[in-house]
Amino acid sequence: MKRVRGGDPTPLVRFDDPARPSLRRDFATDGKTFYFAIAQPESDIHLMELISP
Repeated sequence: MKRVRGGDPTPLVRFDDPARPSLRRDFATDGKTFYFAIAQPESDIHLMELISP
């Protein structure tokens, strides 16, 4: 973290719940509120059989 106007950095949010990670690195703010997405990781498994013609 680095402050734009100098001084010590101030943490705005801490993601300390491993069950609810923030996997995205984007966020938004209106100057008062800090908005971010909390995702639930999912996986899809696809299998394919390759055969020679």
